[in-house]
Amino acid sequence: MANDIHIVVSIMAFFILLGTFLPFVQAEFNATETAYSGESIISADDLGDAGSDVSAFDVIASILKMFFWTFGTLPTWLDTLFIILRITLVLTVARNIWVGGGG
Repeated sequence: MANDIHIVVSIMAFFILLGTFLPFVQAEFNATETAYSGESIISADDLGDAGSDVSAFDVIASILKMFFWTFGTLPTWLDTLFIILRITLVLTVARNIWVGGGG
């Protein structure tokens, strides 16, 4: 059984990693959708450069949104699953602050 610190660190690491990679994945999907929708002509070589459209602000904003609500960035069913992790994180941190630790 994991103690509170392991739970908090695991959830935070998961949110940070997912929030870091999410803007790059979205940039790739947007480039692919644009290429196949006919809005612009993009070669297969240009699809690899979609990650260069992601700024540091996008990554930081994505990481911060993972701890609260992603505001439509993720599908609703996936975001509702993350609510369980968010509630667990809040309750675990609150228990450590108010009670002084929980094993």
